[in-house]
Amino acid sequence: RRIVSIAYEVRDGLPGTYEFIDDNFKFLAASFIFAGPQLPGLLSYPIKITNDNKITKVDNATNTDVVISNNLGISQIYSSPTACNLDNYDSEEIIVSADNKIFAINKFGVVLDNFPFSVASVNSITSGIAVADLNDDNIADLVFGTGDGRVYAYGIDGKILEGFPLTTGGTITSTPAIINNNGYYGIVVYSQDGYLYGWKTQWLYNNIVYWKNYLTNSNHHNHGTGFFLTEPSLSCLPADKVYNWPNPAYGKSTNIRYYLGGDVTAVNIKIMDLAGELVTTLKGTTNKGFDNEVPWDITNVQSGIYVAVVQPVGGCGETATIKIAVVK
Repeated sequence: RRIVSIAYEVRDGLPGTYEFIDDNFKFLAASFIFAGPQLPGLLSYPIKITNDNKITKVDNATNTDVVISNNLGISQIYSSPTACNLDNYDSEEIIVSADNKIFAINKFGVVLDNFPFSVASVNSITSGIAVADLNDDNIADLVFGTGDGRVYAYGIDGKILEGFPLTTGGTITSTPAIINNNGYYGIVVYSQDGYLYGWKTQWLYNNIVYWKNYLTNSNHHNHGTGFFLTEPSLSCLPADKVYNWPNPAYGKSTNIRYYLGGDVTAVNIKIMDLAGELVTTLKGTTNKGFDNEVPWDITNVQSGIYVAVVQPVGGCGETATIKIAVVK
């Protein structure tokens, strides 16, 4: 078994301690998932993937592994995690390829908008994920390879970039490398047909690269090399950031999501039918500055239209209402 080490690295060059892969884990990467903005002198902490395909973070208060992926429905993770800031907020996100999809989640395990992402004609995503703002539009682009030898660049706004996919002659298992090719962004991958492929893109290299490649330095780890500026403060409960997915809800559950821009002591989510009868009340999380998500178990719920009222308690006078369609 190959042993990979990772540092609790101090950004100003002071010595750190090391974390090692053991028999319980198959991937890890350094991140600032706890530290917020990447400022000089902050420690980086490992994100680890267990052998049973759970995403864990290290709790810096207790130095124990905490699973943060309980509600993702992932059965198999194929890539080492990428950790970098994608959505303009202070904390980094975690990106993995799993079940032929790309997942991007925040530090609380909530999937970002426009994820998980899959390509209709692609049966397997086989590489790790590199991240850069290739076309300089202040939107992070995820670069990855597939089992049929194609390279995609997917923006977190839900769009595949112009000129992609690129094509090779075999399965791509290497994480794409982002390079400076004579002043333009370049992409390099190794294909299992035995060739190293490189492309020069149409976009000028502006050094906005968040995850250049896998095991990029002498310590055999990588962390994001930059992050977007923090967005302006939003209201306490922005109505356009309250919704559920999937909707209509066909399976066993649907996820109610809301963003909190202020401090609250609790969040109650009341589910009612169209007659105004209370079906259930869910307890939400209170993570300020993040998308929060609560699953609603609809196993024993009849088909129909339901109304969910999201009610923060303490410090926020706003409420939001959404309609949920349940189809059995």
